Amino acid sequence: MNAKAYGQGYSLINQSGARTTTFKFTGTEDLGGGTKAKFRFEVQPSIIAGNGNAFNTSGTSASAGSVAANAATQTTGQASAQSGLVGAGYNFVGVEGNFGEVQLGTINTATLDAFGTGSTLGTGVGSGYNSGLVFGNLTRVETAAAYFTPTMSGFKGRVLMGTSNDSQYGSTTGIILRRNATTELGLDFTQGPVKLTFANLKVKTDPNGLAATTSAAAGSNVTTTTNTLGASYQLGSLKVGYVIQNQANNAGVDLDSVARKLSTSSNMLYTRYDMGASRILLAAGARKTNNGVVTVSSTLADTSLAGLKNTFFGYGLEHDLSKRTFVYLRGSNQTVNDLSFTTVVVNGAALTAMPTDKKVTMTAVGVSHSF
Repeated sequence: MNAKAYGQGYSLINQSGARTTTFKFTGTEDLGGGTKAKFRFEVQPSIIAGNGNAFNTSGTSASAGSVAANAATQTTGQASAQSGLVGAGYNFVGVEGNFGEVQLGTINTATLDAFGTGSTLGTGVGSGYNSGLVFGNLTRVETAAAYFTPTMSGFKGRVLMGTSNDSQYGSTTGIILRRNATTELGLDFTQGPVKLTFANLKVKTDPNGLAATTSAAAGSNVTTTTNTLGASYQLGSLKVGYVIQNQANNAGVDLDSVARKLSTSSNMLYTRYDMGASRILLAAGARKTNNGVVTVSSTLADTSLAGLKNTFFGYGLEHDLSKRTFVYLRGSNQTVNDLSFTTVVVNGAALTAMPTDKKVTMTAVGVSHSF
């Protein structure tokens, strides 16, 4: 993959350009009376030894802090992260019957399902999902319980609750082991070529969380609500999808130090056209924040971020070599206007001067195989 972020270019070989590399182990036991016990253990290995590089540009919208164009700064002598047999994916034990299904474990969110309903590019390059600057990367919740209703007249609902952990390890180490409380409601409707998915996700920070600052809105007992709606329509060889997402917290601090509700809104239009063994995929969208004036530093001018947009365009071309293998070309072009940052990290090193180029471009060529 080749990429250029904030005026800095880099290239790498990596995975997940078209879909997530996953090994799934599943099992079902018939308990009688239409009831089944189930389990799923999903491993998402790092095929390339990780050094922090990834197919994404991370950063918090309207943040005055650091932005990583290609992962975080690396510690001197840091070892590469190797793949291990860990359940980094969707893992659960559960029971299914006429009443629906109950799952306990690390469970994918309805927010991810809503995005997948509208998206035709999955969560890879060109989708806007993993950029962190268009849609929130709200994939799954650990130590969670979820209930899925039976399908009734095309409708299916779900409720998810993730447990919290507000403890702190050690009084002087600075190591904090915390997990925010999560609740989510989801509703799915499928009727012929039409599919709609809505998700309402609420995440509450712990009571011992850090106080809100001019660069970090989330403090103690702050609830962030994310509403996501995905829609798709299949018309022969053409599929059109749309995703809209609104996110707000109830006790934020604006970047001009004004305490008020902070919000961002994102939307993306997708299309996919099948031509025999080939597929064309396109996406276009934007993200906007309501943050006000931010003082970046004493040497840089104040910047108003309110109403500024991140714009995004993604594309993909896939061609089947067989029933289980396809090659692909994917790319994205993004303008990051609603970030005003003080530090930019590219390939593990902080830049010595602030870039004036707020554009991020990526191009990926690869092969995908399932078995």
